[in-house]
Amino acid sequence: MIYVAWIAGAIVLLVTVMYLTGALLPKNHVASVRGHIDGSLEDVFATLREPARFSEWRLDVKSVEVLPDESGRKRWIEKSSDGDLALEEAESCAPGHLVTRIADPDLPFGGTWTFELSPEKGGTALTITERGEVRPPLFRFMSKFIFGHESTMKKYIAALTRKFAKGD
Repeated sequence: MIYVAWIAGAIVLLVTVMYLTGALLPKNHVASVRGHIDGSLEDVFATLREPARFSEWRLDVKSVEVLPDESGRKRWIEKSSDGDLALEEAESCAPGHLVTRIADPDLPFGGTWTFELSPEKGGTALTITERGEVRPPLFRFMSKFIFGHESTMKKYIAALTRKFAKGD
């Protein structure tokens, strides 16, 4: 029985340390990832602006519900095993600049992704910059130290790289 108490105490201590560490971290963060895509600037940009087709090349997206435009901005809901995520296009300047943002203020996190594209060695250089906010301290800890702020962007670039490697 004493072992159960020690284990429970250790778990409580661990969660407390994670919470306090998260509380000391800033709510806002900026992270960037860069990659090379073997597709033309125009084709890569067009792909980034076609949310209805995301589930065809992004392994993390089961389906996408395209919503009516609002004030000329594209809007959609990505459905994944992690749940639904409402997004919108905040800025678009073809073919080199796109900004998307989380469009659900009730989530414990939010922010934008800025896509910067430029020609590079017969393909396209893509930099994604996340300007994010994570409100709950425990989730802030996990986002920084367990998941990593860059992990979703790395998966996104890997999926886009695979798509264009197939010759789509």
